[in-house]
Amino acid sequence: MNKIEKGATVLVILFVVVRFVPVASTLGQYGVNAWIFLTLDIATTPPYVKGMSMLVRNINGKSPIAPSVGWGSVAAVSFLAPYLYLYWAGGKEFPIAVSIGIGIIILLLGTISVVKFLREVKKAP
Repeated sequence: MNKIEKGATVLVILFVVVRFVPVASTLGQYGVNAWIFLTLDIATTPPYVKGMSMLVRNINGKSPIAPSVGWGSVAAVSFLAPYLYLYWAGGKEFPIAVSIGIGIIILLLGTISVVKFLREVKKAP
């Protein structure tokens, strides 16, 4: 991991820890183990950051499509894994508003990731 990737990983983990507080205080009543969510979220942060970084490098370097798809898949699976756990652990118990709220969070964070990715691709030489 280079310095930028390390810095990004630290920032994402800080965000994960902050996000842990509302998950721990609200979703436990629906069968979600907040500690498992936190562990998944932290464990998937380095592959997510690496996947996004390599995806930008591959696209900017005009690499063949296969490596880009591979790194994009690593980033996507790493991003989604903690949320999939939420639905697996508590989805049957969630009121519709909670399911919609989690879906909105996934869409918002996913959109932010895509926008950041596109900006990185545009600004690279």
